Amino acid sequence: MTIHLALRFLLEIGVLLVVGYWGVYTGKNLVFQFLLGIGLPLLIIGIWSIFGSPKAMMPLNPFMHGLLEIALFTLAVLALYNTDKTSLAITFALIVIFNQMLSFLLKVG
Repeated sequence: MTIHLALRFLLEIGVLLVVGYWGVYTGKNLVFQFLLGIGLPLLIIGIWSIFGSPKAMMPLNPFMHGLLEIALFTLAVLALYNTDKTSLAITFALIVIFNQMLSFLLKVG
């Protein structure tokens, strides 16, 4: 089960990296690249720490927590696709699906 949780953590870090990459990739100039590349991951960290983390200040019910996870992982997949990394987007999506299935089967988080 420890490997499963480590993979889940790496996927969450992957969301931040991918969204940051997308921000730098799509920013029209240096200011927007900086704002999107740093700002969006920080926004996601804030949302996750308030609502999604195990020690969240305002924890969500399981259904809403699941929707938040789906939204964040989907955002990463779409960001990869938007930056012409289609095969990486598909791979990331398949790993997320595999990990979510493990979560369900192991009844973890």
